[in-house]
Amino acid sequence: MRSFCYAPNTCVRIDGIPMRFVTMQGDGEWQLVETLTNRLVTKTTSQLDTLYVSGALVLDAERADDTRKPDDTKRRRAATSITDRTEAEQQRISLRSAVLGAVDARAAAGVHLNSVVVLEGGQKTTALEKILAEISKELGRSRPVSTPTYYRWKADLAAAEDRLDLAGRCACCGRHNQLHPRVRKIILDTMRAKLDDARENKGAAGHSPTCTMRSIRNTVDDLLRLENRRDPAARLTMPSLPTFYRLWNEFPAYDRDVAKYGKAKARRMYRGRSDHEGPEACLDLVEYDETKLPFYFFDETFGVPLGRAWLNWYLDDYSNLPVGFYLGFEPPSDLTIASALRHACLPKAYVQTTYPDIQNTLPAAGIPRLLIFDNGLSQYGESIRTITYDLNTPYKFTKIYTPWFKSAVENAFNLLNKLLLQEMPGFVLGNIVDKQDYDPTQNGCIGLRHFLYIFHKWLIDIYCNRPMGTWKITPRDRWNEGVRARPPEFLERATDLDLLFGIVRTATVDHRGVTFRGLSYYSDGLHAFRRQYGRRTKVRVKINPSNLSVIHVFEPKERFWIRVEALNKHYTQGLSLHRHELNLKWANERYGREDIDALQQAQWDLQQLISDALPMALSIRTNTLIARTFGIGTQHIFNNLDIDGALGPLSGPFAGQSLNPFQEQASTSALPTPAARPPEGGVRADAPLAPILAERPKRTIPVYDADLSLGGLTERTEEQRP
Repeated sequence: MRSFCYAPNTCVRIDGIPMRFVTMQGDGEWQLVETLTNRLVTKTTSQLDTLYVSGALVLDAERADDTRKPDDTKRRRAATSITDRTEAEQQRISLRSAVLGAVDARAAAGVHLNSVVVLEGGQKTTALEKILAEISKELGRSRPVSTPTYYRWKADLAAAEDRLDLAGRCACCGRHNQLHPRVRKIILDTMRAKLDDARENKGAAGHSPTCTMRSIRNTVDDLLRLENRRDPAARLTMPSLPTFYRLWNEFPAYDRDVAKYGKAKARRMYRGRSDHEGPEACLDLVEYDETKLPFYFFDETFGVPLGRAWLNWYLDDYSNLPVGFYLGFEPPSDLTIASALRHACLPKAYVQTTYPDIQNTLPAAGIPRLLIFDNGLSQYGESIRTITYDLNTPYKFTKIYTPWFKSAVENAFNLLNKLLLQEMPGFVLGNIVDKQDYDPTQNGCIGLRHFLYIFHKWLIDIYCNRPMGTWKITPRDRWNEGVRARPPEFLERATDLDLLFGIVRTATVDHRGVTFRGLSYYSDGLHAFRRQYGRRTKVRVKINPSNLSVIHVFEPKERFWIRVEALNKHYTQGLSLHRHELNLKWANERYGREDIDALQQAQWDLQQLISDALPMALSIRTNTLIARTFGIGTQHIFNNLDIDGALGPLSGPFAGQSLNPFQEQASTSALPTPAARPPEGGVRADAPLAPILAERPKRTIPVYDADLSLGGLTERTEEQRP
């Protein structure tokens, strides 16, 4: 650390003007001279003290009269201390300070440094050389410090009275500094160009940038050959490999890792904190994410493995509570995003009526005030923009491959796997256990409704009451604290939920009405719309992807939605968008037309095809596609919630059943089998599901007892099932 005192030749700056102390008068006044103008200035000691206290008087770290060649090692660093230097530099500073101090002490005792001294052997030397030899021996140096070295050290210290100058410039010594300047420039320019290419991702599409030391050396070798042809007298030679690595390490580590690993991995390696501020209350920040659960679901009645389902949920960042979720076999889309958001905005009053044995309530509900999405393709669309605009909820997207920006929801998935799923039959262990020892398709036994009960039980009675974080606060207490700061907002009772959370598509209006994917809709309101906007036009429509019986048409002038019902309700009632797309494809391929008769026949054909395939050994992927075809998911459960959170009758594959698997209303399977021939009028999509063919191979199915625990399992065959 540098220090100074009021003494002759001390250089300071007063109000930014460089000055040097000259002499002190008898009455306590100091004469100072301005370094640049040589003008004398007189200051008393008290005035100097006042200037020092106020910060106007500081040590002149950059000597204005210093005519030596400037370099990085000689520049003053105000925040640098000796202990910040390397151990070797500290040892050099200590040694050189001791030598200079010892010589000054003996010179102050009256020794003339330039006087001649005769040694014991009669050899003549100077007093300074004798002192340096004695001090070097005391300090343990094998060779004494020479006189030129002493004066060089003294000049370095006198330049600014900074002991840091005694550290030396050893980094400028050695063979690596003998590199030809032109060669050095060629190497650095080549490396810089390679790094720029890697940063701009100019490599092959879909691949990380390639920037290797071999490619750099090959490029430099070609450039040196070209330079030697242009100037034969230069004789530029190729440096060694360590020289290349030494110059390569001068570039920032982040740029080097981008070139080595690519942008995505480098961003993960140098990730920082999230780019948004922490929330101050519940629902101020809600993060959305989706994942395919490492868990096999089964048909609840017949034990057919359905595969791994998707879990999409919204997590409140303030309390770490899931406010809404979707669970099913529909892949990520605006359908799943809207279904989970619908569940998030509504109260969870159905928990007390459906699961009376759950002791606590699920308080998480309300309209989010800010949504955070990742950069999934399903989240860029008109549907999400429309729904969030109607809810008055802004939303943002995180950067690609930056899951740490949504650390709360990512960590919640990890907790779900560790605390719940991995202890249940059907959990996918991956490569940890051999498939011969544990096969989830043979050991699993949990259906979707059973899992929903277990998930609600774990979420409400265990997870909500589990202390978390540094302060060991439960998510339930955290939610109650956030609600007191800012109460949640809910939807108005008059809100049409199917309209609000519908997905946006385009359709055509003509003399047949609204035509959407081969289906016709008409109403009196649509008739007035046609008279206003013409006979044929493109319109925006909102549909409920779980039930195509009703469609809403946007009126652009008055800006409201017109409700229009399907002309053939027998076919569209309970029909999902995905199932209708399959019917359209089959009708085109099989019958070459898309009329309503062909669609109904295609629906019956597909059901018959699935029924005939069930006795066979189907793959998990095929069973998953079948589960998606028949809409096995929470869209047919939570889309029946009303504004107050009460649950209405289930639809789709769960029609006629209770959400609580222990309060059965009808024992039916989620995988239907039609009659031997199609009934008159076609097959309704929401018709009660028939039992599976009797000749299907039997499988021993574990069945839950009424003790509502995972431990109470008995085994019954299908023949024993009542």
